[in-house]
Amino acid sequence: MFCRFHLQADFYDDCCTNVRCQKGPDMIRNPEYFIAIVESGSLTKAAKKLYLSQPYLSQYLKQLEQSLGVELFDHSVSPLTPTYAGQLFYRYLLRQIHQEENFRQLITDLKNEDAGRIRLGMPYWRASCTLPVIFPEFHRKYPKIQLELSASSFPQKLTDDLISGLLDIAIMNEGSIPTEALAKSVDYEILSLESFMFAVPKEHPAIKEYLALPEDQRPSPVTLLGKIPLVTTKTAQSLPVLAENLAKKYHVKPDFLLETNNFASSVNLVSTGLACTFTMEGEILVPGRTDHILYFPVEFPIEKHAIVAVYRKDAYLPKILTLFIENAKECFSNAMEKAREQYLH
Repeated sequence: MFCRFHLQADFYDDCCTNVRCQKGPDMIRNPEYFIAIVESGSLTKAAKKLYLSQPYLSQYLKQLEQSLGVELFDHSVSPLTPTYAGQLFYRYLLRQIHQEENFRQLITDLKNEDAGRIRLGMPYWRASCTLPVIFPEFHRKYPKIQLELSASSFPQKLTDDLISGLLDIAIMNEGSIPTEALAKSVDYEILSLESFMFAVPKEHPAIKEYLALPEDQRPSPVTLLGKIPLVTTKTAQSLPVLAENLAKKYHVKPDFLLETNNFASSVNLVSTGLACTFTMEGEILVPGRTDHILYFPVEFPIEKHAIVAVYRKDAYLPKILTLFIENAKECFSNAMEKAREQYLH
């Protein structure tokens, strides 16, 4: 292991020396060329992404490999796969980019300018209910800070993009952060706590019958599982288990209607009056969600669920990210308090 670290250091030194001496394409100023080739797995795709011609990019790579004296890719396979040297060079370039970005942001902070760019990642569902809550107030306070949103259905993808430097921060559920990444590469701050919710259609006959009972005589709303078809969400593995456990507790048999791959689809079906579902409390933050749906907090071993802001451990946390996190906490608190007044019975 000791020798391997020395090999990497020597390789990095060679990269710096040779690339600076290179005539032709300016390698050190265009690390995005090599990074795009690695991440695209194809010269054609990378050239298209960079708005360059494929022959130019091919010549760039040829001259780069000649300059360094090593093959950076295995040219015999498809997709184009970096060699060990190529992997080291890729990580070296990413590290250089991160350091430059950190330094630029540090200079901006020293100038006391609330300006810059935040590359934010969120799951699709979380973005739909969170962005309308946190962005308007943040933009009003800090109009010179640009926000770029990248959404994904996979928390692992968001975490990988954070670690590689493609994102500055991500908002997700605490339980979605990959364990290995949390131990080695990322840290987080809690923005808000939310409950699991039982969502039912307001106009369903079973709901009207339930609400007609005196409040002190109403059973748990979960007993409605036996009267309204249930939609579950595939991506939230704990929710189908929650439904089964609660059904057993209250001796009802759920009528499983279908399974969707996101919260929004499940809740949209509830709004049609067709079904009920289990979801997260953040759903009530979507404008108009409470017009056709009633939400009931449900019992669960973990009563609250943390919404967190995740960022790299090794990165300088610039002032604009601190401002964003503090604004998000305040907006979540205000929005949740207001929304709870509408659904609590």
